[in-house]
Amino acid sequence: MNKLLIKLKYLFLSIIIIIFLLNINIVLSSTYQACEIFVTKVFVSVFPFIILSDILLYYDYHKFLEKVFGKYISALFNLSPNTSIIFILSMLTSYPTNAIFIKNMLDKKEIDKNTAQNILTYTYFPSLSFVFGTIGIYLYNSLLVGLIIWLIILLNNILIGIFLRKKNNKVIYLNYEKESKKSIIDTLKNSIFKGFNTSIIILGNIIIFTIIINLIPKY
Repeated sequence: MNKLLIKLKYLFLSIIIIIFLLNINIVLSSTYQACEIFVTKVFVSVFPFIILSDILLYYDYHKFLEKVFGKYISALFNLSPNTSIIFILSMLTSYPTNAIFIKNMLDKKEIDKNTAQNILTYTYFPSLSFVFGTIGIYLYNSLLVGLIIWLIILLNNILIGIFLRKKNNKVIYLNYEKESKKSIIDTLKNSIFKGFNTSIIILGNIIIFTIIINLIPKY
C-alpha cells in the first residue's frame, strides 16, 4: 500500500511538471499578473500594517490593551486577563499568532488542553490589512465594507467564545518578565525584515493560485 502511494505521488508530481512545461506561456503570464496585483494592490495595503503590528507588539502595546480590556474579556469568556491577551493579540496580528501563544501557554502548563482547544476556536482573525486594504479598499473600493466584514468576524468569534465559556478553566495570574528593549532603529529594521518575509509568502501564494486558476479552464 505504501509503495503504491509513493508511486502515485511521483506520478502526480510528474504530471504537474508536464502541465507546467506544456503551458509555459500561461505560467509566465500568470506570474506576471500575480506580481502586478501584489505590487500595486496587496503590498501597499499589507506591508505597512505588518511593520506597525510588529512594533506595537515589541513595545508591549498588547499589555496595555490587556489592562484596559482584559477584565471584560475575562468575564465574557470565563478566562483570566492573562489568557485574554491571546484574544487581543489575535485581533492585532491575525492567525496563526493565536496558535503560537496558546501552544506556549499550554507548554508552560498555564492552561489545560481543553481550554487551549476552546480558545483556539474563537481567536481566528484574518489580517487587518487584508480585510480593510485588500478586500475593503481594493476589491470593493470601500473602507466601510472592510469594517463590516471585520465586525462580522469579531461577532462570530465572540459568540463561539460565549458558547464555550463554561468549558474554560480559570488560570492563575502571571507576572511578565521584563526584557531589555532594542533601539527604535533596530526594532524598525527587524520589523521591516519580518514584513518583507511575510509579504514574500503572500506573493508566493498569489502566484501559485493565479497559475492554477488560469490553467483550470484549459483542462
